Amino acid sequence: LVGNIYFAHYYAWQGQSRDIYMHRLIPEYFRGTGENGELLCLNSSVRHLREAMPFDRISVTMALKSLHTFSAVFYYEYFRIEPDGQPTKLAFGENHSVWVIRDRQKTPVPAPFPKKVREAFWQSIRSNP
Repeated sequence: LVGNIYFAHYYAWQGQSRDIYMHRLIPEYFRGTGENGELLCLNSSVRHLREAMPFDRISVTMALKSLHTFSAVFYYEYFRIEPDGQPTKLAFGENHSVWVIRDRQKTPVPAPFPKKVREAFWQSIRSNP
């Protein structure tokens, strides 16, 4: 079979990248059912520049684009790693996420990011002006 990589993979890679990053910061929040808070995606976008094909090696980078009290915008770039090791940009996108806690009715309510997350975000901003 020959065909390009299904577009939904790019969105899945956004979520996986974001979740891996957050898990490294606050692994204790990934136990249970989100009673300490959770990160929810409000919207997501991907702009495709080139196609990826099956068996291509894909690298995804993530950076903090903007930070607000309850939310953050993450910026993503997707690269195919060529046989010589050089990256070719395939796409870029954004993910706007909000930190929430659940009220008594289990409705998500925006809340400030946990301290470890805020500190890591601020460190990221200071090291990448």
